Amino acid sequence: MQIRTSGTLVVLGLLLAAAGLTGCSLFSDPDPVSTAISTPPDVDKGTDAPVAPEPTAKPEPVIVFVQLDGDATHVLLSGYVAGVIENGGTCSWSLVNGASTQTVEAEGLSDRAQTSCGVSQIDTASLTPGTWTATLTYSSDSQQSITSTPSTLEIP
Repeated sequence: MQIRTSGTLVVLGLLLAAAGLTGCSLFSDPDPVSTAISTPPDVDKGTDAPVAPEPTAKPEPVIVFVQLDGDATHVLLSGYVAGVIENGGTCSWSLVNGASTQTVEAEGLSDRAQTSCGVSQIDTASLTPGTWTATLTYSSDSQQSITSTPSTLEIP
């Protein structure tokens, strides 16, 4: 009886070994695909170096928002200048309602792809109720004056 058990174990061992070797050839890919990820040379690799605007990009001030703050004591103004990457230019905000004009200026600061005008504010005590039109104008030693598309704001 021991011979039978040993024989059975030998046969079972040979079957497992054969199945294991067969599994290697049946389930392995004869043409493995590389899983390495490469970055093409023209893709940003996460540096903070400025990205030059496209040569055909026309410089344009863009208003991000013109809104009242939470307690309606200030108008908050934010924008940037697309197509220009430089420090030291002037971001001029104008709020106009009829003959009334309120202005505030901020220094333009470059970031990776544009010139940021940050967030400026105008005290609402200096504004009468009604519809005000906001514009962002940018100028510098290297950029002649350019003005954004207007945006409107309702002062209660």
